[in-house]
Amino acid sequence: MASPIYRIRPMKSGDIAAVSALEQDVFHDPWPQTAFVQEVLFNSEAHYFILESCHIQRPASRWPWGKRARRRIYGFVGLRANLGQGHISTLAVHPAWRGHGLGELLLMTVLAEALERGLTNVSLEVRASNWIAQSLYRKYGFQTIERKSHYYRDGEDALLLIADITGARYREQLASQR
Repeated sequence: MASPIYRIRPMKSGDIAAVSALEQDVFHDPWPQTAFVQEVLFNSEAHYFILESCHIQRPASRWPWGKRARRRIYGFVGLRANLGQGHISTLAVHPAWRGHGLGELLLMTVLAEALERGLTNVSLEVRASNWIAQSLYRKYGFQTIERKSHYYRDGEDALLLIADITGARYREQLASQR
């Protein structure tokens, strides 16, 4: 089998079941599938992306078109835009694929989308104990502006982070890291 080829594309309705299943594997307090249905199908201000790998394989039988692709979703990210500001609602990578830069690819994708839409800043919440994610977000200019006590259902605090994405300097930084 060939090496995986990754691509990031907008989430479609057909991706919701797989994304919801991945959500169950990743988060302590996962969103219900209906939340993704609402965001992807009915919220015009929501912009969701998936990271999938495409493995090219030869079929067992004589397939008349040669090779076929097997796709698997390894991560996803969501951005809501409102009044010139963005909020990253979710970012997840399959546990087996963490540490390979896939979360960073998803973050760069959603920040580029925010810039393209002319947003001035992007915010997000992150678990206070999630030092790895916090480190990634700080690399892209996010700063802590508030601690939200008992934000998550299990009682853990969240940190509200925000990044000012205005200006040519931020665009250049994002372009150089891509």
